[in-house]
Amino acid sequence: MPDAPKHRRTSSDLERRRLLYLLSEALEKLSRLQRILERQRSFVEAEYRRSEYTDDIDTLVNALASFRSLLIQNRARIGSFLRNENPTEPQLKAVNGVVRKIVDPVLKIHELLVLLPRESAEPQVFFMLADCFRKRGRLPASVILTNLLSSYEYRVEDILRAEMSQQELPDLKAALRGFKPGGSVLGLAFADRDNPLAWAILAHEYGHSIDDTRKIAHGIVRRVRFSRQITDDNRRKLVRWVAELFCDFVAARVLGPASLIPILFVEMARSTLARSSESPTHPPTPVRLRLTRKYLADLHLSTSGFEDLFEVYEFDYEKKLRALGAAERKRKEDVRTLADGLLAPLGAKIASEVSSLRLRRFDEDNADRARTLQAKLEAGLPASCHRRSSNDEILTKLASLKDKSSTRAVYAALEELNELPAASSEIIAAGWLYKLSSFGGRLLQTFPGRAAKLDLYGEYLERVDALLLKSLELAAVHNEINSPTG
Repeated sequence: MPDAPKHRRTSSDLERRRLLYLLSEALEKLSRLQRILERQRSFVEAEYRRSEYTDDIDTLVNALASFRSLLIQNRARIGSFLRNENPTEPQLKAVNGVVRKIVDPVLKIHELLVLLPRESAEPQVFFMLADCFRKRGRLPASVILTNLLSSYEYRVEDILRAEMSQQELPDLKAALRGFKPGGSVLGLAFADRDNPLAWAILAHEYGHSIDDTRKIAHGIVRRVRFSRQITDDNRRKLVRWVAELFCDFVAARVLGPASLIPILFVEMARSTLARSSESPTHPPTPVRLRLTRKYLADLHLSTSGFEDLFEVYEFDYEKKLRALGAAERKRKEDVRTLADGLLAPLGAKIASEVSSLRLRRFDEDNADRARTLQAKLEAGLPASCHRRSSNDEILTKLASLKDKSSTRAVYAALEELNELPAASSEIIAAGWLYKLSSFGGRLLQTFPGRAAKLDLYGEYLERVDALLLKSLELAAVHNEINSPTG
């Protein structure tokens, strides 16, 4: 059932939660970049005795070390903030200042990784996408690791056609005239190579492959009867906006609320709205979030466990919106009003198109199993399988067996012990539920009083990654064994 509306929290409480998420993001990016550079150094040292890459890697490692030092220097301030349910305004400003001094430059360092040897995506990412979209065998798409500018895009051509690329390289516009795009290449940020939780966004990007093949967004817009004449430019913009919302609905249908989380973290990590995702190709994220949540509610799918982040994201967006100049703020508000007015009436039509695709739907049963799998992750176990019945139900059936029970009754009771492979969507949802409920406690352990144990948070992330990667792998093997040809 949909969740009952909750009492809105105070701005002070929301600001505290916002900083908790941003602090966790700062620590996570530091840890993940450090792991990447360690792998790069091992690769270079194994391949060459001396390489020009060695100095580059050392430079980046030293930069990350300086940010770790900044956290250590502010350990008492951060520890006090974490233990105070009602931090003062000066405390909030001080912690925000520390976080921004880390997140902004670390994201820029991430972009420099494009200059180093490229790693390949983990095979589990293909297990996940194939399972979500019912693709046995080879998935008709590739996944490449890239920088944040190019990640979360559908194809290289989309990046080349982007407004930013054409502003920086004006000759591209003329060169791409008449260019025919082809192929499905999904971009994933370097830092998310080992992070299955971030892969949820790829379900959205794969939705573009479906839309491209079937021209669904074009068809929806073509059938719209506009009250007044619409320009070709606005029609093309609407097609792009409908395509984005269609892909949001596709991802939500196969992954549930977890499909929304990665992009919210990406946007919250940005210091301003000046370079937010809204553009001629993307409607404002608050509009997408609201309409996708409504779509989930129409599917009678609970968003319990995710509502805190949704509320904090909306607070973060409004905070950044207020920080803009009057003219820029009005422009963004006008775009949001326009997008909401155009897309909201089309929500039912888009949902109908998604329903017609016969995708593997994430429903309330999947959500319940995800919560069961969350308990396995909390116990440090892979979340790759589940049983049809609860332990209490199984024990009751076993206890009901008597000496004179029939063979059929005995086997029926024992059959309840069989384990079924978890769906990839359940594993991803379980992972997010576990992380969103546990990261706060790990932050407290990382900053215990006047100390700073930054490696503890890195170990926590590595453990979660390893459990989820192993869960996806085991579930894929289990599915293969159970298949008719397995």
